[in-house]
Amino acid sequence: DVCEPSSLSAACAGAQTVISLVGRHYARTKEILWSVDAEGNKNLIAAGKAAGVKHFVLMSLLWADRDYAPVILPAKREAETALRESGMGYSILRPSTFMTGPNSLVGMLGPPIERWGLAVIPAPDSGPISFISTQDLAEAIVRIGTQPARNRAYELGGSEGLTLRQASLKVGKSLGRTVRVVAVPRVTLKVLGTLLKPLSFNAYESYLFLEMMAEHGYHCAPDTLREIL
Repeated sequence: DVCEPSSLSAACAGAQTVISLVGRHYARTKEILWSVDAEGNKNLIAAGKAAGVKHFVLMSLLWADRDYAPVILPAKREAETALRESGMGYSILRPSTFMTGPNSLVGMLGPPIERWGLAVIPAPDSGPISFISTQDLAEAIVRIGTQPARNRAYELGGSEGLTLRQASLKVGKSLGRTVRVVAVPRVTLKVLGTLLKPLSFNAYESYLFLEMMAEHGYHCAPDTLREIL
């Protein structure tokens, strides 16, 4: 339990490399998310340093170094800073949004397209998003974790930067469905965000991520992932 520092010494004892994939992306409150993604990772970093770990690999998030609204970004940035200052050899992985899973390309767009041929996106569209497959990410983790630490951060994204409109059409094509894209005005999304904020931290955090994608996209060059794989 990364929130219990006393439980981590035995986990790190004798390890040359520690790979932290911990996260609390469906937290009920901001405090719970912060206690795992920031403080929990800091506890594990401290335990790794005390155990003489040579290489600490931290799963962070794309744009954790940017000052955007989602709470997960500064939480990961806090962990990144602690790792850099620890003196251990390190690798920081910053993947973009996944292609599959609950909060992913297929998870967000797939069900309504499959059932109703409908895709709801922010108007007029999002910026480009570098969707990454979990298989590629898993292979990148193994390759980086089994090499000497290079003390660097890796931004990891797929080979295409797709807007949500473009991604919707690709999902529809793969499902054999004609897609009707409904673009929701940004002002409507802001009203929705205002309503969600007092009701559900997790839902509001998802809204903040959607708003960020609408304004800025969520993309990086594919070169780093290609280099690793």
